[in-house]
Amino acid sequence: NSRNAQSFSESRWQRLIESNAVLAKHKPSDPDKFKNMEMHFDSMPLWFAGSNSPGNLASRSVGLLVMDEAGKYPAKARGEASSVQLAIQRTTSYPMHLIVITTTPVTPDEAAWQSYLESDQRRYFMPCPHCRELITFEQSMLKWDNSARQEDGSWDLKAVRNSARMECPKCAGVIRDGNKTVMLRE
Repeated sequence: NSRNAQSFSESRWQRLIESNAVLAKHKPSDPDKFKNMEMHFDSMPLWFAGSNSPGNLASRSVGLLVMDEAGKYPAKARGEASSVQLAIQRTTSYPMHLIVITTTPVTPDEAAWQSYLESDQRRYFMPCPHCRELITFEQSMLKWDNSARQEDGSWDLKAVRNSARMECPKCAGVIRDGNKTVMLRE
């Protein structure tokens, strides 16, 4: 929603701009051109919009559209198309537009998953912290101890949670949550 977009802008995005000399030199000197939800850099404008507002999503044409956690966007925005589809529609006036959608789809009918199926289906590859081979996270990499199975054949969910881990498909090295930040950075 718009509050989340504003919070992201204030707590993370603006701090990133201020702390990075390369980005900071493109920041406008006029404070009216650098607000929480709208920023006019010397080479481009940047807007933040909440996914729950059809007016915000449909108000501007954009050449680069980034939607984070799109699986959580409203399926229908007040009688309109889905929030994802409304935002995507704003890129059509740019022949060389780029759409980036990040999410973890939960159901096959989600707009973000459907958009992925209609796309060139690029994947994000990261180096395994053990063998350095480039991998992408797949559900098949999720493992847990067989000892988490109870005598009746059901799973002890607490034991599953405690032993859950990702394993590299190339070297079987264990990938823990703490490895992900470094992997993404690399």
